[in-house]
Amino acid sequence: MGNSFIVYSPSGAVASVYHNKYLIVDPANICSDILVETGSHNWSSTADVQNDENILIIHNANAANIYYQAFHKDFLTMGGTLSHIVVSASCTPPYLRKSINSGLETSNNSISIYPNPTNDQFNISYHLDATENVNIMIIDYLGREQMIPVNNEMQDACDYNVVFTPKQSGMYIIKMTICNQVYTSKMTKL
Repeated sequence: MGNSFIVYSPSGAVASVYHNKYLIVDPANICSDILVETGSHNWSSTADVQNDENILIIHNANAANIYYQAFHKDFLTMGGTLSHIVVSASCTPPYLRKSINSGLETSNNSISIYPNPTNDQFNISYHLDATENVNIMIIDYLGREQMIPVNNEMQDACDYNVVFTPKQSGMYIIKMTICNQVYTSKMTKL
């Protein structure tokens, strides 16, 4: 930031620097890839070329909201003001984008996993508009197979529901293939 850095200090207060190493991208734009960038990197030329720094990019609206809420509280506590950002939702938010194109223009297959995260079990619901070849595999975070509820089966156009009850807390990955189109998603048991 160099000479462009401005130290914010409320009137009558001792000048202070708010030091946190994160960047929140589009926290109020539900049509965007909302993310947080954090880590040890100081956004300086020394950090770029000399120091051994790390950057973590989190593509998750919930994580970005947690960082934003913490920043908002700290900034207001220091005497700052923030205006509300209003975004018109003229798009489908990423968390509602569940459609999988099976390769047929008339197809509108959809998948929903809920609740996620959960304390108990996951419901994996999906709808097929036409007869399709379906495969569903669930693995844990170490890549160990946990369940194959559907193993390369031809399924008719219909609504389907699969229940997955993990034995222990952790992160799980579902890989679902419908007519050679692959869908993957993370599931978390608390």
